[in-house]
Amino acid sequence: PSLFTALPATSSARLPAAGPLHNLILFLLLLLPLPSPIPGRNSALAVVSVDSDSALVDFVHRGDVVVALDDIRIASADAWHEYLLHGNPKGESGMGWCIDPVAFLSGPSSCCDVNAAQSADACFTYTTLPEPHLTVERCVDPLPLLVPSAQDAIPTRCSISSAGADTHGSQEGMETPCACVRPRADQQLLRLVLASGEEGAQRVILWRGPRWEVYEQISVSSSRFAWLPLWMSDAFDLFVTYTRTLSFTLFILNLLPLAPLDGAHLLDALLSSTPSTPDVELDDAESGKTRRRKPTWITREGRRVSAAMKRTTQGLVGVGVVLGVLVVLREGMQ
Repeated sequence: PSLFTALPATSSARLPAAGPLHNLILFLLLLLPLPSPIPGRNSALAVVSVDSDSALVDFVHRGDVVVALDDIRIASADAWHEYLLHGNPKGESGMGWCIDPVAFLSGPSSCCDVNAAQSADACFTYTTLPEPHLTVERCVDPLPLLVPSAQDAIPTRCSISSAGADTHGSQEGMETPCACVRPRADQQLLRLVLASGEEGAQRVILWRGPRWEVYEQISVSSSRFAWLPLWMSDAFDLFVTYTRTLSFTLFILNLLPLAPLDGAHLLDALLSSTPSTPDVELDDAESGKTRRRKPTWITREGRRVSAAMKRTTQGLVGVGVVLGVLVVLREGMQ
């Protein structure tokens, strides 16, 4: 305390401001994007873990890179969260699959009944008839269509919006009639396009069920440190996140005008300005070359403002603590 009273305002304010300033600088530095030290290696959305009791545990593995969900490219955790929990109708491609219209129209339609028992087939819709208001629904096995087993078995994609009754597909150099079909919206079919291995070989996993279950059963990470091993990248990313949060919290906390914190000393220094007194260097003050002197310009109003701000802050902090305890107790009783 004697040091603060011996130094003029500009010098004494630097001491309590140093701590919050360093916290702010560290917080801002951790916000900067870090370039990858390995050229060509960019961050990607990788699978961190899969629930052991999930049906996907045998098909989705730790380290797999999420390429797309359905026809939507996924490059961040936010996109993963948005699509699985809220859907992304604006990003839908409007693409369907081209199949033989005769085979489609001759298929059964029993699975399209809302009261029908669940079956291996899924209900697909065909709206590319001369009558645009007419939609035909038929049962189709989704696996050969959505997850072909061979490259030559991949069906032709077609646009639902631009398809007409005379839509054609190409097969062995010959044009064949094409029915542009896609799963009905309530069929809950989700295609997960994943890449694995050094070559990034892609594969498609077909999920049938609510999308939010995939979100809960698969944990992903879009770490900026993709050049590190997955376990180290995830741990380092978590460490950076916690350090950034702690630095910003300490920056705000240290600025509060409470007696044990730097904010109280900073407030006193700012309200105790002595413009007529020359600054004393910190080295001189530490070496004892300066003497303790009574501040020449500390107004009564400044003291009142400082005391009022400290009491107000103490009251607000106390109220916040009490409200937090009450909320915790209320949630514990429910």
